[in-house]
This record gives sequence, structure tokens and C-alpha cells, in this order.
Amino acid sequence: MRTVLMASVRRYARRYVAAVLAVVLGSAFVVVTATIASATKAGMLNDLATAYRGADVVVTGLDPASADRALARIGTASVNASAYPAVVVGGAHLDDVAVGSVASHQSLRWQHLSTGRYPRASDEALVDAGAARQNGIRLGERLSLDGRDYRVVGTSRHANGHLAAAVYLTWPAMQRLRDQVSVTDLVVGGSDAGRVRGVVGSATVEPVDAYLAAQAKRMTRNVDVVATMLLLFGAVAFFVSILVIANTFTVLLAQRQRDFALLRCVGATRRQVMRSVRLEALTIGIGAATLGTVLGVLVGRLLLVLAGHVLTALPVGRAHVGWGWLLAAWLTGVLVTAVASVLPARRATRVDPLTALRPLGAVDVRSRAGAARLALGMVLILAGAAMLALAMLGHLPLVMVGGGAISFLGLLLLGPVIVPACIRAAGLLTGRLLGVPGRLATANAVRNPRRTAATAASLLVGTTLVTGMVVGMATIRAAVDTAMDADHPVDVSVVGTRALPADAARRVAAIHGVREAVALRGVTATSDTRGARLGPTTVVALPAASDVPRGSALSHLAPRTAYVPWSLMNDFAQQDRLTLTAAGRSVRLHVVGLGGIDGGIVVSQATLRQLAPQAGVRGVWARAGDHADADTVGTRAADLARAWHAQAAGGLKQRAYVHLQLDVMVYAVLALLSVSLLIALFGIANTLGLSVLERTHEHALLRALGLTRAQLRATLAVEAVLLAAVTSLIGVVVGSVYALVGVRTLLDRALGDEAIHLTLPWGQLALVVAIAALAGLAACVLPARRAVRVSPAAGLAVE
Repeated sequence: MRTVLMASVRRYARRYVAAVLAVVLGSAFVVVTATIASATKAGMLNDLATAYRGADVVVTGLDPASADRALARIGTASVNASAYPAVVVGGAHLDDVAVGSVASHQSLRWQHLSTGRYPRASDEALVDAGAARQNGIRLGERLSLDGRDYRVVGTSRHANGHLAAAVYLTWPAMQRLRDQVSVTDLVVGGSDAGRVRGVVGSATVEPVDAYLAAQAKRMTRNVDVVATMLLLFGAVAFFVSILVIANTFTVLLAQRQRDFALLRCVGATRRQVMRSVRLEALTIGIGAATLGTVLGVLVGRLLLVLAGHVLTALPVGRAHVGWGWLLAAWLTGVLVTAVASVLPARRATRVDPLTALRPLGAVDVRSRAGAARLALGMVLILAGAAMLALAMLGHLPLVMVGGGAISFLGLLLLGPVIVPACIRAAGLLTGRLLGVPGRLATANAVRNPRRTAATAASLLVGTTLVTGMVVGMATIRAAVDTAMDADHPVDVSVVGTRALPADAARRVAAIHGVREAVALRGVTATSDTRGARLGPTTVVALPAASDVPRGSALSHLAPRTAYVPWSLMNDFAQQDRLTLTAAGRSVRLHVVGLGGIDGGIVVSQATLRQLAPQAGVRGVWARAGDHADADTVGTRAADLARAWHAQAAGGLKQRAYVHLQLDVMVYAVLALLSVSLLIALFGIANTLGLSVLERTHEHALLRALGLTRAQLRATLAVEAVLLAAVTSLIGVVVGSVYALVGVRTLLDRALGDEAIHLTLPWGQLALVVAIAALAGLAACVLPARRAVRVSPAAGLAVE
């Protein structure tokens, strides 16, 4: 049987291409994931160890005052601290700039100099080289931190880790930032833990090795979580691979029943034939898993090289993928192939020799086995639906996952009924539009319901997951946008205590990315509440017809009401009575706190007319376009605000940051799911190719009866497009339901029941179906080319 085994592998090698590619992609995915996770861990640990070189003891749990006292009593020591003060460079305000500390002792400095020198005086600063390039900071330039000037004396190479910052100051300079300073730890060199404990009292003192081990465990925990999530996508890819491989073996072994019958006739037992088929599958699995493992190592290394050149801020170290990972990826690929071949092998070798030597009819889905399969599928769908409903009501994620898996398994079992029925329905349209090719394609696609369902199953998995992700994130984005509209109704705000130019709104609207701007008339007023008189405050009124603010909070300004920014609410309370006075006129108003309106109190036009009939322009609100660059708009608005002695604010940057996080998540998941989609499309191409070989005689007869090559090619193309498009439509429907269940289960409590409504991004869903249909069309190119090359006479000679 060894000779038969090797002959079968050589003869049918080309027909196993899809199965081999499925295993290769799955195994490579696992190895690439392990490589990236290993390199990321190594990079993080290298950065961590570098930040504590020269240290023997680490002290945590100190406040700035106690750290300063400990520093005075210990010889070689340094404080690692951070702060986020207001930073101004060349008149431009920089947001969210981290300021860290640099050690005075050379042995404890971990920053690597690029140019210049380390700061020594309390008015000197070291700047990260990347931050210097980004903001145009040069040596000798002055930085303003909370109103104090510091001279840049050096730049350092980019550093990663929890101590990295954009600007570094000496500890005495850090103390000038006062309440903003947060102490990370105190590092001590040339001393033991016992001596340090006597100095710092109740603070936590650890040897540096123990501290680094604990920090490494904490820091790499997130990497492990991400790696686990990536491996879940690898599991999805392997699941799709099982479907593709099982379908490939089902078709091939059914075509080879005559070969098996002949082997049985010349003396081979059923067990020997079964063992030959299993060894054939095992040989293919071993070869594909080996190729996938090697490819995964090479691709992983290539990605790390690219990441090192492109993503310089990413902490990438030397990857070390242990033999355990490589063996696991290899064994998984082999086992997937072996498991996927079991049922097809049993089904093909169960037929007796005489039956196998006769022509076989199509598989009847209405057999006893088919009826049992349908009954089980219905039970699983109903049970899964009940679990999904329970998960939504009780917010139970594990129940949701179980319900989704059970219901989807039931859907796969019902595939031989659902998929052909949908294809027949779609075939009514294609038959009318395309004539004979359309009708032939529909008949071919539903001829063998089980094979059609098995081919569609792999694509159904991918399209369901992609749709679930796309619809889920669109729903989450809509809910987040609603919340952002309430918290940040104004994208860009420029409000001052002095009068702004008459054309201020036009100049703000001229900023690239701003869609619309409106001028706010206002006045500077004093305020009284609970008997306390407060200082001058800008009071502005929004034109009633403006749609610049987002959401409904400012769509209708109630009369005799003062909408107060949260930044001023320390002086007020909700529903306080507030008296505003300007130029001898006073109005008494109710207080309502409102976020996202920094810069002044907002009132209605009627209230402003009572307070200041001749009010001039005191502010501008602007709404940005959907694709506006938040940094550009914010910088230009800040420049105008400085020129007008006004204050620039707004929620555009916060909105852009949230959208960026959502986009990164969506694109990352879609990129990972593309592996399963690619495997599924290989499966469609493979099944169609095997079907062409199976129907060679039939195609030749059709050609002899007058079917042209173009019509035959069109028939195969329509068959592939029908299968892909119908399957993707089913996946869109199922994925949308799963998305709704997932969002309601996971985010109802976080976003509120009223905030969550299913949002269907019709354009993206249409793109999913279109891509699937085009991929199906591409998958039929080679099979169709092979089919039309066979002449009618040669095809009729094939048995």
C-alpha cells in the first residue's frame, strides 16, 4: 500500500492545493503571532532593564516631599518622576506633553544622548529627539513650562517604557512644578535594601532584580492577552481550514471510488484502503504544516525588520520563539488535516466494490441521515437563540459566546437546505437576465446540496465574523458619538474677554478642515451666587438657527438660564440662582452645568439682549468636517486665539482620538479575519476546480449540443458568483444579529440602554458582499480556463 500511497499523492497533488494552503496559512499565523509577541516582550523588558541600569535598590510609594528627604540622606540616588504641565514652544501650546526627570548621578542616567549634554542647572532641559523633530525644537531654544523658561541643552534618543517622556528636567527643576509632580520610584546605587529601609520608613523597598521581575510580569501581561486574542483568530482560521479540507477530501475521495473498488477487487481489505487514505492525509498535513511553520518564521522575522524601520516607537527586541511554539503550530496543522479527513475517508471506503464500480447518483439530503441532521440543526439554533436572549437580558458574555457557537453550528447543519434554497431564489433572477448560462449555473450549484453547503460554510464563517465586527463597531461608534456630542458639543471654540475682530468667524471658517463657523455675541460680566461675588466672566449667546454645536444639548437654549462650563462649576451648583451684571444691567438666571463649552457662560439671545443690547463679537464656535485633521485645526485655532488674546478650546481632539482607537481596532480585526476569508476563497476555487474535473463529460456533451466556450465560461463564473454572493448575504444577516446581541450584552450598562440602537453601515456591508462576489469570480478563472480547453470529442471520451 506504500506504493499506492505515494502514487496517489503524486497524481492528486494539484487537487490538494487549497487544503495545503489552508494548513499553511493557519500554521504560519500561529508562528507569526508567537514571533511578534516574543519580540514585543523582549523590547519592553530591554527598555525596562535599561531604565534601571546602575541601580541596586528601588523604592516605591513615596510622595515628592518624602522622596526629596530620602534623596538628601542617601548618597547615590535619583528620583523618577513625571508631570504634565502646560508647555509652550515658540508661542505654540503643546498638549499632553509628558515631563520626566533625569538623574544627576551619571551611573543612574538611562537616557542616551543624541546631541548636546545632560542638564545640570534647574533651568535646563533635555528633550526627546523625536519630540524635538516633531515640534521644531532646537538646541538653545527656550521652553515654557507652567510659565517658567527652560533652555534646551541636549536631545536624547527615543526611549520606550513607563519612564519615557518628551522633556526631562533635573529633580530640583521638577519640584518647581509642585502639585503636578507624581513620583514613580526612587532608585539607589551602591547600597543594600536594609540600609535604605532605615531611611525611607514605611515605603516599599526592593532589590532591583525583584522589582524588575515584578514589573516585567505586569508589563508583559497585556502582551499575553493580545497574543491570546490573536491566537483566537488563528483558531478561526484553523476551523475554516477544517471545512475546506473536509470538502476537498469529500470530493476527491468520491471521485476515486472506482480506484478503491479496484484495490478491493485485487485483494486489498477495507482497513488497508482506509489506512492508505489516512496516511495520504497525514502526509499532506505533515508537508503543509512544515511549510507553514517555516513560512511563519520567515514572515515573522520580515515583519519585525519592517517594524524596526517603520515603527521606530514600537518596543521591538530580539524574537525568541521556543520549540514548544513551533511544535504546537506544526502539530495543530497536522491534526487539523487528519481530523478533517476522517469522515470523508470513512464515507468513501464504506462502499462495497460492486457498488463503487457503478455510476453514483447525487447525494440526497432527504435521507434518514439528512433528516436527523436537520432536526439537530433546528434544536441547536433554538437552544442558541435562547442563550443569546438570556445573555442580553442578564449581560452574560460567556453565555453569549456559547449561544453564538451553538446557534452557528446549527446553521451549518442546516446549510444543505438553507444555502441551496437561497441559491435557487437568486437563480430565478440570473436565469432571466443571463439565459442558459444563468439557469445551468443555478442547477449546477444546487446539484449536490451537501457539497454546496460545505463549500459555503467556510466563507460563511468569515463573512459572519467580518459583518459582526463591522456592524458592532458601527453601532458602538454611533453610541460613542452620541455620548461625545453630549460631552463635547463644540469642536472648536475661541472665546476671549476682549472683543474679537468683526471677521473672526470668517477667519476661523477659513481654516482647512473647518466646515462651518458662527460668531458669538457676548459681554464681560460679573456674577453673584449665594451671596458671593465672582470675578469677570465672558457671557456669550449662540444664534438660534446655528447647527454648529453637535447633539441636542444646545439646540434649544432655555430663557433665563445660564449654561455654565464644568470648569466654573466649582463656584456654582446645579439650579443655583445666578445674577449676571454688565454695564449696570443685571439678570437673574438658573444655573445648568454643561460640558464642552469652555471659555464662558452661554445664554439665550433674549437674555443677552437684556444684559447688553449692544454686545459685540466675543467668541467663535466652529464645526469641523468628518475627515478634518484635529492637530492642524487645533493649532491654527490656537494661533488665532493668541493673536486675539483669547482662549482656544473644543472637543475635536478628544473626538478624533476616540475615533482613531475605534478605527485601529476595526482595521486590525478585519486584517486578522482576512486570513480566514482567504482560506475560504481558496476553498471555493478548489471545489469549483474539482467540480470541473467531475463534470468533464457533461461539459463536453453541452459543447457538442451547441454551448459555446463563452457560455461555458459564463456558466462557471455565475456559479461561483452565486455561491459567494448568496453565502455572504447570509453571513451579513447572521453577523448583524450577532453584532446586536454582542453590543447589547457587553455595552448596555456602559453606554445606557437608550444609547444603543443597531446601526447598519449599508455601504460597508455592500462592500463585503461585492468583495465576496468578485473574489468568487476570480476563483473561477483557472477552473473555467481548464474547462474550455477540453474539446468536445476529448471530453466525451472521458468516463
